[in-house]
Amino acid sequence: KTRVITRRVVWLLHQGVHPSRILAITFTNKAAQEMRERVEALVPQSKVHISTFHSFGVRFLREFGHLTGLERNFVVYDMDDREKLLKLSIEDAGLGVSASNVGSIGNAISKCKNQLLTPEGYQQSVRDYFTQCVAKVYPRYQARLKSSNACDFDDLLYIPALLLQKDKELRETLDNRWHHTLVDEYQDTNRTQYDLIKLLVTDGQDPEAFDDWNGRSVFVVGDADQSIYSFRAADFTILMGFQDDFGDGAPDDATRTMLKLEENYRSTATILEAANALIANNTERI
Repeated sequence: KTRVITRRVVWLLHQGVHPSRILAITFTNKAAQEMRERVEALVPQSKVHISTFHSFGVRFLREFGHLTGLERNFVVYDMDDREKLLKLSIEDAGLGVSASNVGSIGNAISKCKNQLLTPEGYQQSVRDYFTQCVAKVYPRYQARLKSSNACDFDDLLYIPALLLQKDKELRETLDNRWHHTLVDEYQDTNRTQYDLIKLLVTDGQDPEAFDDWNGRSVFVVGDADQSIYSFRAADFTILMGFQDDFGDGAPDDATRTMLKLEENYRSTATILEAANALIANNTERI
């Protein structure tokens, strides 16, 4: 799949697309570095923007974070810093602090951010004692992050997506920055990542109704059977719905195609037969 992304980047460059108009996003630093090296080997000094989602978020916030009150020199909290801030926020909410409490509330807040759910939005889903606790801690935790000029790891996508969602002028500023957006491992995207891509590609409009493609493209690769990050709110149905999301509004002469890469170059026939048999068996049980 990575080869497909990098070859398309190279093809776009050979078609005369300026490198600054291309944005390629993947999930791990290793994959991003591999993609950069492959493109560099084929088109030296092209300087295409290839990064992880979170590296893109850092770069975005360095440039536009001031619109949310973040200073350019903001810090990204690691897990230890995050845990300390969660404990303080739980105390602010008048709740008892314990290891399990910090962990469960922290996980709930992380899930909210990965679903682009604000503290105000979360209030609507309060239904029991635990969700009441989360609803009390979440806004206090965000306030403490802001006062410390800090973000946690989830904020690197959550804040840019919210900012793009709310700020029409910012979307217009970015309207012509990237004409071709490519996403690797699309089956591992969560709702916040999906909304971030949608907002960058379609200027905040409903993708199904978007009709101003004008030489632009969005291109993803993924495999629903390889979706392994549901615990991080990844949703493989985002991949399954890609053509519906970004296809119907495209002009008649646009290429709206799904290509299946069904030949496996990594495993022997015996391994593939066994794996396919297991998948078929599990599918039947479901």
